[in-house]
Amino acid sequence: MSCEACRTIPPVVTGEYTPKGQYETLAGLRTYSSNVTGNQASTANIVDIYDIFGLASQTIQGADLLAQRLNAIVLVPDFFQGDALSHDIIPPNTEEKKARMGEFPATKANIPENWKVLWIPHIVLASKDEPADVVKGYAETISTGKGGYVETYSDMWHGWVGARANLKQEESRAEYTRGYNKLGDFFAENLS
Repeated sequence: MSCEACRTIPPVVTGEYTPKGQYETLAGLRTYSSNVTGNQASTANIVDIYDIFGLASQTIQGADLLAQRLNAIVLVPDFFQGDALSHDIIPPNTEEKKARMGEFPATKANIPENWKVLWIPHIVLASKDEPADVVKGYAETISTGKGGYVETYSDMWHGWVGARANLKQEESRAEYTRGYNKLGDFFAENLS
């Protein structure tokens, strides 16, 4: 989801995590493949969609957590083909930065239109920064029989389970872990 926090809170760069998977090319896209259990015959497979900053360390760590928990293969394709937004775009204090920030939700991630056509169970772990009407739209779509789960983490900021996760801060790490546990529960229920 796009919101004001998306345009103003810089991502946290940790660089301390060692990925447990490997990078390979799938369908022409550089893709992180987390198969930490080594189960090549896994019937549980997840494609991880991340935020505007691309393949952040925290996202890769989350993919490894889900792969381990679910005995699944988690793929994180570089849909931006190396053209994700760089961290120095925050704050958007030049016309060029503002244009680049505005381009993403208007083109690549038109969220309000995308959620209207959901046809599979879907999970939304929103932060306090997400527009309440958009979160409500997801909840209403899910309640029409498509299934899923929506929760707002009222103490967390936009990107708290992605590139903005501050894993050095105890409360942030605890909520990051709780969020990935919720994702694990959701996928365990919906992939079986």
